[in-house]
Amino acid sequence: MSSWVVRRVVVGVVVLLALSACGGESETRALGEEPELEVPAVPTVMVLDASASMLADDAPGVRFEAAQVAVTSLVDALPEEHELGLVVYGTETGTAESELEAGCEDVSVLVELGPLDKADYTSTVDSLEPRGFTPMGKALRTAAAELPGEGERAIVIVSDGEDHCGAAGLGDDPCEVAADLEGITVHTVGFKTAGNTIATEQLDCVAEKTGGLALDAANPAQLEARLPAVLNPEWAASTIQPAGYRGVRPGMTVEEATLAAEAAGEELPEVEATGTVEVVYVDCTLVFEDGVLARVVSDNEDMQTIDGVRVGDDITEAEELYGLADTPSTPTDEGTVVYEVDPDLGTGYEIAYKPKAAGELAGEITQIILCLCLPEPEEVTFDPAVTVASSADLGKLVGASQDFKDLIRETLNELQGQGAWEGCPANSGINVFRYRSDGYALGDDGHCEMETRYLWALRDGVWVALDFQPWPGCDQLREVGWPPEVFGPWECFDESGELVPYTG
Repeated sequence: MSSWVVRRVVVGVVVLLALSACGGESETRALGEEPELEVPAVPTVMVLDASASMLADDAPGVRFEAAQVAVTSLVDALPEEHELGLVVYGTETGTAESELEAGCEDVSVLVELGPLDKADYTSTVDSLEPRGFTPMGKALRTAAAELPGEGERAIVIVSDGEDHCGAAGLGDDPCEVAADLEGITVHTVGFKTAGNTIATEQLDCVAEKTGGLALDAANPAQLEARLPAVLNPEWAASTIQPAGYRGVRPGMTVEEATLAAEAAGEELPEVEATGTVEVVYVDCTLVFEDGVLARVVSDNEDMQTIDGVRVGDDITEAEELYGLADTPSTPTDEGTVVYEVDPDLGTGYEIAYKPKAAGELAGEITQIILCLCLPEPEEVTFDPAVTVASSADLGKLVGASQDFKDLIRETLNELQGQGAWEGCPANSGINVFRYRSDGYALGDDGHCEMETRYLWALRDGVWVALDFQPWPGCDQLREVGWPPEVFGPWECFDESGELVPYTG
């Protein structure tokens, strides 16, 4: 089986009912509608993360409640003859350090593999209460033991974080476990894992070792649709998505795209290395600019994204999936919106629609293009640094977003309440040196004796802070997903305490 690792995919509130190519026929229905979800008859075990981190209230709403809705919605849509088991971890211990050893054994088979009893499965999921650690490696082995010894078999992992036990010597590394699984495909769905580099790499590795899909979901609606999609891996591999279309993606050179197409079982026509060149590729047109793939354009009105968004849908559906939660997108008067879908790859969806009125974000979608079309982030260097000693100083952060200013205000109030600058000169406060519009900033607390440095990163709509003296740990940078090139180059302390170049 080919390995399809698809990162940072945003998904919609549809269940996919037929396998199709980019321009092929397909059908979508809302969850709960008849007929039931049509998926390959592959025995599958769901591995559900019920660790304490799933209690975070940022989905929006509680993460685990969103996961419960997504899993039970999937169960409701599946045919009763579908074989689906359930393994969970994290329900029996707390997260105190003294409980880690027991927590690394905290894996339970709650529904044995067999034809679905929808009422029993749903009530079991609804009764769960997350509270413990993440023994993902053991959960994988437990799920594999539930599956038959031959034929197609699958495991689906839904998790918001990384394994806690392998690195502690109290369990197997999930990636190593995945490499040992023979004939079992593991699909992973990372929920709210943006910025958690360790979790992302771990889930990617598990899927890649077994030829499965590695997907992300950033909110409850995305998670609810992503679960049905992983049960249709052939369909998912054939759609247009943030990672590309049938193996190729914007940003690839002609040579890279040719090899990627071959790996996907397709053939890319010859492409000149200079100028603008358009070639037909399956049911889409690829546009190359000076030998680099810049755009993937649908040639068929039936084309849809992996999320189920297609020509003919209303732009509000794309806005729900790809727009920012509290900030409506700004379309052109003619009706075009560009949505960021993978900042790491620099890809976006350029979606054209027929606006009901000039500038209105409502109307029928007429075209969907995957492109290298994200604006370059604006970077501001404050020279000299802006010192925020009171709320009145926030206006000096010209070019910074309001939510970043709010973060600095809250941090300032907290530090002042702790007496952080007692004994320091008047007007001591938080210094901000640099800021980027894509959600990164650099500063320090300006303390007169032992200065603490700060890196701030916007992750999934929330600013997170990394503080350190004088250099960060490499793992700290990876945990917040800090790109090496942002305000770099960086040095960091590795596990042995040695200061080394940070490479991500």
